[in-house]
Amino acid sequence: MASIRPGPNGHQGVGGPPPPPGPPPPQQPYGSLPPSQQRSNGYQMAPIPPNAPQGGASPNYPSASTMKQLSDANVAVWMDIGRIAESMDDFDRAKVAYEMAIKHNHDSIPAKKAIAMLYKDKLKQYDKVVYLSNLKCSRF
Repeated sequence: MASIRPGPNGHQGVGGPPPPPGPPPPQQPYGSLPPSQQRSNGYQMAPIPPNAPQGGASPNYPSASTMKQLSDANVAVWMDIGRIAESMDDFDRAKVAYEMAIKHNHDSIPAKKAIAMLYKDKLKQYDKVVYLSNLKCSRF
């Protein structure tokens, strides 16, 4: 009868000896590569497919225009989050959202304008509180 104990890899079943340690088996390349594309560990780098986009862009490394579009989309989303937070009177979250928009695009005039208006409105509220507290203190 087989033993029901964890095996070497933690699964239930008949335990056996673990596989011997050593280097992983070499991968079979799908194209022949010159020695300049050999890695120091003996493995070959994958060849560039014939239909790869020009200009160094690849699925792993987006092009500059794609990165610009992504940055603009990030700024737009953070601005929307800031506007929604402001409409819910959550000024701290709005401030964080506008700061994130500025982080993604340091030259974003709308983000800088929005955070400036947020501080301006907060200053007005602060002045109103100070005025009311002074008014109450002067009555007594």
